[in-house]
Amino acid sequence: MEIEKRYGDGEEVWRWEKRYGDGEEVWRWRRGMGEEVWRWEKRYGDGEEVWEKRYGDGRRGMEIEKRYGDGRRGMEMEKR
Repeated sequence: MEIEKRYGDGEEVWRWEKRYGDGEEVWRWRRGMGEEVWRWEKRYGDGEEVWEKRYGDGRRGMEIEKRYGDGRRGMEMEKR
């Protein structure tokens, strides 16, 4: 497990990681350069699942996405 909190160059990063035998779970929050990003990722042996929220690049919303190792994509949802 890794926990990281970092400040510098106008950026604040909070990161938490937990690794399992079949994948890893990553929780990240970043603020800096006018952008705020909240990202949660869970990776499995067969792909990854991503939940992301962003501010500052003109887009404000939520995305839920599941990507598989063979290039297939599952559910995608976005709110603006």
